[in-house]
Amino acid sequence: MIENLLSLTNCYVANCKKEYKARKALRTKWFNNTEKLHEDYKNKKITKKELIKKLNKIDEEYLNSVENFSLHKCEINKCYKLVKKHLDYLYEKNKEAKKNKYTAEDYVNIMKINNANKKIVYK
Repeated sequence: MIENLLSLTNCYVANCKKEYKARKALRTKWFNNTEKLHEDYKNKKITKKELIKKLNKIDEEYLNSVENFSLHKCEINKCYKLVKKHLDYLYEKNKEAKKNKYTAEDYVNIMKINNANKKIVYK
């Protein structure tokens, strides 16, 4: 699976440069915001409940962003075989029915399901 994900990443970096750059800027902002929230929680500035609520909100904004959808649409157009392998894996891993053909909406939906199914433990 790691090899396929690396191949997919290489494919979209090479073939979706404009979309990749736009999402990369957004992803950097998302990462910085999540780091700040984790630090606030660690330093007892926010509660566990507030942390989870705020993380869910910024994850939702990131996943539903125009930049994210644009990159996924480009990936589907330029790297479909690799996208299909990746999404088939995620659908199977999350006990969801695989599809014969995927859209950008399917891509975002399985990413949301995958995030929801991750077990994050906060002390």
